[in-house]
Amino acid sequence: MEQVLYKIANRNGEASVPGRGTEMLRLLESRLKCCQALEESIAGCLQPHIRLDIDGMMQAVEVQSTLCGEIAHTEDRLRRLLTSANRVPLTDSEKARIAELERLTAGAKNAVSSLNRTYASLVRKAAHNNAVLRHLYANALVYADPRVEIAQGRPSLATEEHYG
Repeated sequence: MEQVLYKIANRNGEASVPGRGTEMLRLLESRLKCCQALEESIAGCLQPHIRLDIDGMMQAVEVQSTLCGEIAHTEDRLRRLLTSANRVPLTDSEKARIAELERLTAGAKNAVSSLNRTYASLVRKAAHNNAVLRHLYANALVYADPRVEIAQGRPSLATEEHYG
């Protein structure tokens, strides 16, 4: 991306310094792209969850972890840029673009939060189902599957012939 240079007047004439607004816009656009990619990755992770594809879920988690790291790094760079001593005024077009990027980023972050809540409920339900299955397996003698006994040719307690 081309870097726009601002002219700052000083006593000796004009000196050129890189624009803070340009760097800020570049970082905000990068953060927005990462947030949108994170949203797409989380939304795309539904099929591996439905198919119980552990490898697919783990790959998605790795991608999402990388994206979260990039977002955190970009936000750290934005914080440092905003607190730097190099205070160059922003143009009106830069202010408008920054406001638009912030709005789009907030929308992407809200979508990510919503998807995270959805997946959290799926994980809670799966944990509950897992606990129920572990309980059933722990008490297998009490909760034996009658179809296994029928398949082996033994009468089951649940069949009519057993009750006579």
